[in-house]
Amino acid sequence: PIDISSTASHRTFRLIDCNQVTQHKRLRIVEFPNFLEIHYATISYIWCGKIANLTDVPTFRVVGALTAHPVSVDVLSHACLVAEKQGISYIWLDLLCIMQASDDDKAWQIEHMYEFFSSCSICIILPAGMQYIVRLDEETGWIHRGWTLQESLAPKRAVVLFRWSFGPGKRRSSTVEEVIPGHSAIATVKDIVDACAIGFMYFFRKYPGGDPNIQPLFMIKARIFGHQSPNLLSLASAMDDVVGVEPDVREHAIWQCAMMRTTHYPVDMVFSIMGLFGVTLPVRAFTQNDRTGATIALAKKILETGKSASWLGISFRLPPCRYLATFPIFPRTGVAEKALVKTQVGLQEMADFMDCEFPNADALQSGLPTGTMDDAGYLTFTSRYVYVIPEHQQSHSAVSTSGIFESKYTNLGY
Repeated sequence: PIDISSTASHRTFRLIDCNQVTQHKRLRIVEFPNFLEIHYATISYIWCGKIANLTDVPTFRVVGALTAHPVSVDVLSHACLVAEKQGISYIWLDLLCIMQASDDDKAWQIEHMYEFFSSCSICIILPAGMQYIVRLDEETGWIHRGWTLQESLAPKRAVVLFRWSFGPGKRRSSTVEEVIPGHSAIATVKDIVDACAIGFMYFFRKYPGGDPNIQPLFMIKARIFGHQSPNLLSLASAMDDVVGVEPDVREHAIWQCAMMRTTHYPVDMVFSIMGLFGVTLPVRAFTQNDRTGATIALAKKILETGKSASWLGISFRLPPCRYLATFPIFPRTGVAEKALVKTQVGLQEMADFMDCEFPNADALQSGLPTGTMDDAGYLTFTSRYVYVIPEHQQSHSAVSTSGIFESKYTNLGY
């Protein structure tokens, strides 16, 4: 297994030299004092993805991350080639660029994770992991993992790398760009999410030497992120350019996405989304299982910035969390591919209880409430109210009355 701990400096930003990988099959990791001055790509993937037949393919593991599937040198080379085709010389892969055997370095890297992805020139998504480049019609577990949410929303540009033999072409106003002709291509993650939501990707292809005005239409089955699931619909809402200008709507969709995903440690579900709300929490202040404490800390910070309690109403079909009643009960986390929740009839998929709709904006009038949260998780907010009088009690002398009320959610209910 590869071990960088003997030569790497702690709390340092590191990048892989793409040219050394693609041209010489040599791994060269470079440390930089300031990553904001470097053009680099990032890789989004799942540690335990599809297992390919790698008998004749060179692979490697990393010290401190032996639970992750071995990395195929060919897949890493392929990702580096995508970066080079975009004019980018370096690439960031957490498995190699984080000192996996050092808790101190990992904590520092996690606190800067959102910056790493929001500052990259492009994020390359490998939905099946670092062993295998998957076809569009092959389903993967990428959308069920917690960290991949931030990795798809934070970058300026995110693309999916997939096996492809249909040549270059267009999907609506965007393009399908070949990487290795007849073998692979990239398309924007939003295009692939939209395609999976309807089940197909409509693709216009020009034949070499043919009439340039004729573009035959192909319909390619798309299942790489699943099909018509609440996970997809919530992610599509979070990515929507029109919806995205409304912070409440976008952040509500982010909370819904997060509730349908899972991480190895429960607390990582909070660390994996905190940057999307503009918050950084001290990672080492929480134990690996303290998802509730970290969620309270995140919610407090969000409200302190003047933002709304955008998590309200993310699921109306689940009972409230026993220790944090403004949230529904949390799903189980771990290495399971999907987020599961314990119900009276046994474990069920969390996505079955998500409606993927924003609370009625007309009824809310001014949107979701702002307020404060204390260390115990009590949410206090102020809002306008109006008396509602049953029709049979009304009289001609009835007077409409309104005012201000203050409400405090308790940990025993509402």
